[in-house]
Amino acid sequence: MSKSATLVKQSDSWWLGGEEQCPHCHQLYAYEIEVRCPDCDEPSCPHCVRHHVERGIVCVVCSEGCEDQEETARGG
Repeated sequence: MSKSATLVKQSDSWWLGGEEQCPHCHQLYAYEIEVRCPDCDEPSCPHCVRHHVERGIVCVVCSEGCEDQEETARGG
């Protein structure tokens, strides 16, 4: 048996290299790990979502809107 026949091909994790593309970072991911923003219902990959104290998990765009609203409420 040759050495090359004994090597096992190591595959990527199932969630990488999917067919969905994150609109924020353009990374490909599997549909099963998609996260939807409760404010705008846009999809995001798990790497791009932000955890907001009052709203929970939101997308990058809505996260920036949350920060702007907090600054206005603080008088900033």
